Amino acid sequence: MSETVLLRFLESGLVNVGGDDAKLGKLQATAAAVSAVLKKTPSKVPSYALIAFDPDAPATDPAVVEVLASLKEQWPTYVNTFASAPISVLRAIILDALVEAAREDDRVAVAVVANARNILQFMETGNESVIWVDVVNQIESSVDARAEEEWSTPSSIEIGQLQPEAVAEIKIGNSAVTVNRDSLKQSFRTAARANNQFPQNNPQAWANNFGDLFADSLAEILDEISAKAKVGAVNLSAPLQQVTSKVSTYVTEAMKAFNSATFGLQRRTNLIWWKQALYSPSKQSSYRSFPRTTAAALMAFDLYQQLPMFSPASVAAFLEEAVHALPVTQGSEQRTLIEILREASADVSLDVLRVEAAKLFAIPSGRSPLLALVAHPEKLSALKGEELRAITGVPLDVLISDAQWASWLFRDLQSGRATKEQPKKRGAKGAA
Repeated sequence: MSETVLLRFLESGLVNVGGDDAKLGKLQATAAAVSAVLKKTPSKVPSYALIAFDPDAPATDPAVVEVLASLKEQWPTYVNTFASAPISVLRAIILDALVEAAREDDRVAVAVVANARNILQFMETGNESVIWVDVVNQIESSVDARAEEEWSTPSSIEIGQLQPEAVAEIKIGNSAVTVNRDSLKQSFRTAARANNQFPQNNPQAWANNFGDLFADSLAEILDEISAKAKVGAVNLSAPLQQVTSKVSTYVTEAMKAFNSATFGLQRRTNLIWWKQALYSPSKQSSYRSFPRTTAAALMAFDLYQQLPMFSPASVAAFLEEAVHALPVTQGSEQRTLIEILREASADVSLDVLRVEAAKLFAIPSGRSPLLALVAHPEKLSALKGEELRAITGVPLDVLISDAQWASWLFRDLQSGRATKEQPKKRGAKGAA
């Protein structure tokens, strides 16, 4: 993929190395070095991407200076080929590096696509447009695939069968009892001798008396046997606890599987509730209680708070539709970008947005997302004219709607989060 990007710039006449493969190799080596920097320091991605998008990128921008230094390391004599700072070449190198980094790190992909969707619509890319469309679509497809993987709800949930472990045998101990025959015979003889009745004189009385004595002797023997053979109380707590623990673990794992499988459905349901309620969780108030532009910015922030790093491209469209549901008020038509930008930087109701943005973006020193200026109003107020244009890369008189402003902020927030978070394994479904 990396080589294809540079070759397409060469084929379009945007980069000229005089057909020298060795020079092309130096450009590719530079792109590989820049890609390594971006993967190591993802926070640089938004600035690098915004420079790559802009044919009029200033040669003094820190990103341009850094890439030029990298080119010089790979190709000390590049000045013999290019009369001045080769902005088009450096932008091609950056794009090449971004594509390679995005292929290996989904965080980079999120940041590239987010900034591309915000900025490219305002750039005069000319012959580059076809290249940009292909590159952005390819990276966005990868991001969407990752998002759909995490947002999907399967048609069925497979849960393994409960496999109970064999319960340990319960041993019931008892003593072996043996009848002492000699003792038994002696007891019977004693009973007979104790019977002083003679059967020939009074057989009925003799039989009755002997029967009683015999029964007493036999009962004593049986009582002794019973006492020796008595079984103690059986403790079933251990095997029952083992079974209970196994069933509890199985049910817990089954619930985890269910929750994971239905997480995407739950997230979408929550979003529909949020859109219909038009209620701001961060401000604990209806969006209708704020000016429309303020409400749009708050909606971008609140949506960002509800969603993970990877979200389908359709989420931005969902946000815009939510903004369209707000009542139309006077002055809520399209306004200039600089007007909305300055308003957002001073609006006290957007304190939550500025606090979060300051965590994501440092004070701009070169090309930066618009949200970086919202996060640092002191920087915005200090910039004038061309200085501000050099930071934003966007014509400041461009007109945008409140819905567009909301999706712009949301993408900037997603870009900032992507370049701050640690990479996660594919398929890991996080909390909304």
